[in-house]
Amino acid sequence: MPRGGIPEGFDRAAPGPALDMLVARGLDATELASRILAAPAVPAHGQARYFGRAGLHAVQLPGGDGLIRSYRHGGVLRGLTRGWFVSRPPRPFVELAVTVAARERGLAAPEVLAALVARGFGPWYRGWLVTRELKNVRDLWAELQREPPLEMKQAFLRRAGRSLRFMHARGIDHADLNLRNILVGHEGSCPEIHIIDFDKARLFPGPVPAARARRNLRRLLRSVNKLDPDRARLGPDDWSCLLDGYDSDG
Repeated sequence: MPRGGIPEGFDRAAPGPALDMLVARGLDATELASRILAAPAVPAHGQARYFGRAGLHAVQLPGGDGLIRSYRHGGVLRGLTRGWFVSRPPRPFVELAVTVAARERGLAAPEVLAALVARGFGPWYRGWLVTRELKNVRDLWAELQREPPLEMKQAFLRRAGRSLRFMHARGIDHADLNLRNILVGHEGSCPEIHIIDFDKARLFPGPVPAARARRNLRRLLRSVNKLDPDRARLGPDDWSCLLDGYDSDG
């Protein structure tokens, strides 16, 4: 259970002036904060990983590589406020807690390591989230662009549908579901699906209400139509395959 809003296994730290941090126990908060603040806003070639909305900065950490994601506004606010936010509690802290809870409920999601907030003027802050890097994965859109054989394509689409059904059954409402925050891995004989980016997610004590679950799926379909307007990579039959996985009991 969280201690004062802090998930088990994490500590709160103040690694520098105007800095507030939640960090996994065993990591050096001061050193990690310095690496986060030193990371460029746009990762250099060879240091970027492209999952979710933007490039993530790769950083070496004890036990494996980490990925640093800075919080950025989308849409019209992108050019106005850039990376500055006003919210309480800070969005990075909320996403850390939701991601930890999603993993505790059995969902395959990245291990979250830290969330950092740098205070600015008044209530304004900038934020970052650090997760453990998943190896040998691609986001679903990148996987589709590789034009995999039909049998392989159907296998990971069905698996993705089952993962989304599991997510909803465990009470996790992912309000920003899209092709870039569903990751596909091929480590074993069958594809593995991981879900990322829980910035706008909400937890329910029981299964996600049916209306909200359908809204998640409609949001995913809008992502398909935006990235693949001609439906050349993920056509109606492919979408039906994903829904078959979602509706299956196995």
